[in-house]
Amino acid sequence: MVAAKTFTLLVGAYGSAITGVRFDPSSPNLTVLGTSDSGHSGLAKTRQVAVMDYSSGTGAFIPLGDDLLTLDEANAQKITFNATVSHPHQAVEVGDEVIVPDLGADKIWRLTQSPNAQGAVPNWEIRGFVEQPTGSGPRHIAVDNGVLYTLHELASTLSSQTLPPLAYGAPSETISSFSILPPGANGSTFGAAELIIDKEEFASSLHATRNLAASPDPRGDTIAIFSYNATGHLTPVDQFFTGLNQIRAMAHGGPDNQYIAAAGLTGGACSFREDGQLFDRTCSSASGIY
Repeated sequence: MVAAKTFTLLVGAYGSAITGVRFDPSSPNLTVLGTSDSGHSGLAKTRQVAVMDYSSGTGAFIPLGDDLLTLDEANAQKITFNATVSHPHQAVEVGDEVIVPDLGADKIWRLTQSPNAQGAVPNWEIRGFVEQPTGSGPRHIAVDNGVLYTLHELASTLSSQTLPPLAYGAPSETISSFSILPPGANGSTFGAAELIIDKEEFASSLHATRNLAASPDPRGDTIAIFSYNATGHLTPVDQFFTGLNQIRAMAHGGPDNQYIAAAGLTGGACSFREDGQLFDRTCSSASGIY
């Protein structure tokens, strides 16, 4: 499939920068629009880019320029998290909040903009957090219908918790929690990695586990499927080995959202078709994703 429109990508990597890149289908070349040496990497917010850096334990909110294509680094706001060890791993916009899973602090931070924020200049503050089990390492999150779904890398668990409005001051309560270690694992070390939620067709959350051992399971990483209901209760549905090692990215797609694409550090990329609770597994020979 070839894109028919010009669009802009915000690209982050292991280095301390986030770069705006323009893709124009009429040209074989990409155009670099600007780079922010903010020391972070992350996600978009309306007229701002929220970026979190695992290594430094900090984050930043960078306004977009008037063209919505360039980064206004001069007005960027830096954020630090009050924790002995902090490894923020993601930023998710939920209503007026930005929610950040912190793998090092075992917390999900909740941030909102101060009421006196002016224009597009960011003015974010930490308003609270959702506590996670000690040593669990929350890596990725998703929110649906007021329920927080958290994938814990170190504990290899998927949990659901209530997410009360900040104004209520009520504590979050755990609804469900399941181990996602694959059945019949051969002694390899696994860590939970990616999390996506299909809110429409199949009402199922999916995640992948990564082989982290020096001698990984030859069957590769797994993708596990959980259904969930309106109150956030999780039910295990299926789990299968993919042949991929260290899955780094995963997404839904297709006309009816019936496909899952996954790409690993080794083993290439695979597409899986969902047919009820069954999957057809067709792998390409694409190079690894770093």
